[in-house]
Amino acid sequence: MKEVEICIRQAQASDAEEILNFSKRVGSQTEHLTYGPEGIPYASTYLAANLEALRESSCQFWLVAVEDSPEGRVIGQVTVGSVLERHIEHIGEIGVVVDQDYWGQGLGRLLMEEALTWFHEFSPLYRLELRVLSSNRPAISLYQSLGFQIEGKAKAVSRKLSGEYVDGYYMAYVKGQEK
Repeated sequence: MKEVEICIRQAQASDAEEILNFSKRVGSQTEHLTYGPEGIPYASTYLAANLEALRESSCQFWLVAVEDSPEGRVIGQVTVGSVLERHIEHIGEIGVVVDQDYWGQGLGRLLMEEALTWFHEFSPLYRLELRVLSSNRPAISLYQSLGFQIEGKAKAVSRKLSGEYVDGYYMAYVKGQEK
């Protein structure tokens, strides 16, 4: 594979269309996501407005990894979302996804490390949560190496195209309690 410069930066409204294309591309590469080849179910204008609003949030976060090329192709992303409901406003849900062409090259780790830096240095959130399919061993290993802990197992959280149900793990990272 040729060497490509990668820029990791905060997502912008102008990235909306490329993020939607990225979600379709990665949705066709793996069954470890909640969506398939159809991508995430947002209109470009809706996503652009949300990306713009996120830039001002201390509780939500969206980074993209972009190839440093004229096309500026998104090849990875990490997001943290939260809800402003009193008893759970300290919790963020984190998700990371990387284009298959970049699997095993450390990009997922880099994106997660950037998110954890933001979490510790800039965010009032106290807890990050994620759900990962039990069949996704590389992701589980990555999350554990970063300090996430398995808190529980859920049965049949996802259904593969074959119709087979797959179990998943709930994992969390709590400030001050990471390993």
